Amino acid sequence: MAYGKGKNKDLVKRMVELGTLPTTTELSELRTRILSAIVIMAKSIWPDDVLTPPPQGRDIDAVMLKVQSELSKSGLNSVWGEKARLLAKAAVLEQWKRAQRLLFGKLRNIGALGDTPMADGTRRLVNLPEQFSRLLQKDDINQLQATAASRDFTETLRLFRDLASSDCGLPANQAEALRAMASSVRVRFQCPVWPLPSPDT
Repeated sequence: MAYGKGKNKDLVKRMVELGTLPTTTELSELRTRILSAIVIMAKSIWPDDVLTPPPQGRDIDAVMLKVQSELSKSGLNSVWGEKARLLAKAAVLEQWKRAQRLLFGKLRNIGALGDTPMADGTRRLVNLPEQFSRLLQKDDINQLQATAASRDFTETLRLFRDLASSDCGLPANQAEALRAMASSVRVRFQCPVWPLPSPDT
């Protein structure tokens, strides 16, 4: 039962077999509303830049609780609204952290080469877009490897954020390579999505 001290007023249950077939029209509608709520809540806290530090949990909750309140006014039961909020929050924070950890790891291993040469015989720098395997020289890679080794996780993310407005003392080709590295991570890690079921599902 949802809240209500066991009183079965509107038959809203705390748990529903949403994945079990056959289902009813009511359960299908409930599933769609919950998934829609999760999507709305995730978008409400997704950052403009995935490389910004995640805010404190209370700050995220403050934003999401307002969204949850608005959804409840449109008819979403508070139990399902809370469930949607928790699912959206966990997914967004995990995606956010994965993106930052990946970027940190890419820079730390910037000199890593692929096993199979490209068409022209050049061995690919696997953590950079393909063109930089030809544009960067060995000295560039050694310098970038030293740059990575001298920074911890927080300093590394700050470097990538600062590169948006300057070269941060790096040669132009190295700064451009790091910007391209960050861009590839931004493209890969977008706001989580929950596909809504088709009308026939």
